[in-house]
Amino acid sequence: MKIKNLFIMSLAALSLVACSNDEDVTPKTSNVVVNLSSVAPETKATTKAEDFETLALQSLTAEKKISSGSLYVFENDVLITKVVITGNEVSIPNLTVGNTYSFAAVVNNTATTATTKDGLKAEVIALSGKDAGNFVMYGENKVNLEVKEVPEGGQNSNNVSIEVKRVLSGVQLVSIKTDFGENVPLFAREGTAVVKSMQLLETNPTSRLDGGVIAAKSDKIEGVGATLNLTFTKNETGVTVGDNNALRAYCCPGTIKYVVLNVTYNYKGTDYNRAYNITTLSNLDGGLLGNYLYGLKVTLSGAGSDAGGDPDKFESAKATLSVANWSNGQIHDVPNQEN
Repeated sequence: MKIKNLFIMSLAALSLVACSNDEDVTPKTSNVVVNLSSVAPETKATTKAEDFETLALQSLTAEKKISSGSLYVFENDVLITKVVITGNEVSIPNLTVGNTYSFAAVVNNTATTATTKDGLKAEVIALSGKDAGNFVMYGENKVNLEVKEVPEGGQNSNNVSIEVKRVLSGVQLVSIKTDFGENVPLFAREGTAVVKSMQLLETNPTSRLDGGVIAAKSDKIEGVGATLNLTFTKNETGVTVGDNNALRAYCCPGTIKYVVLNVTYNYKGTDYNRAYNITTLSNLDGGLLGNYLYGLKVTLSGAGSDAGGDPDKFESAKATLSVANWSNGQIHDVPNQEN
């Protein structure tokens, strides 16, 4: 009888050990909620009532909404899942507690096919430079999932925050007016005037996703120009450009040599195509910053050049500059930038 009882007790002990071992080898899981943010709401207390300030705030308000994109989850730089972004919050179930994951958000584009984080970054950089309407935002965060105390019957959950930022710099014509003297040719003084386009010449060719600059020539991005077709009156009042992000040009953060406004004057049935070469942005220490919108207020004082990048006619245009940060909506004027 004693032997039988000892045998039963041994079986029970082995069963308990087996259960304990099962608990040890079965990984705990956690749901993860990723909170996305881009532009912070603006308040009147932190802004100025000037042309660029009003324009930029309207643009920032319209652009802060996150409505499309993809969230990527990587473990050891290898993609393990991809979730569609439809708003500011994305849920991912059943990730292993104790493991480290990288979460990367690509907003305004869902065309990426990468399976590694490095590959995703390369695709985002390439996508950003295709056209003005494809102004991709990117953000990432690396987190080691923890066991959290939860109510009885609840689910272990981790929260991750990601701020997405625009990869490129934006340049927008805010206003344009003229200050023509008698020495300016008649076609400019008396003809109708239309700003046809804005180009960014000799910009930095590459960018990092954190807004920094890469000197290498791979993944080259040309400055993306803007087609304006903006008719304006030639006087000291001129015209203020409306809130329309299609009127922006984009480029990589870093150096830029010329912003070129291409203006067509029509005088007595003949078109005169002129280029105004503006160097205001080239004066910035460190060049343009990623995720910043640069606004130009331009005054034309001459007939411009035959082509963009012609250094002989810089005196034909002057510009002052304001800057807005897409992340927090803060706007400031840049002093002594008139060229």
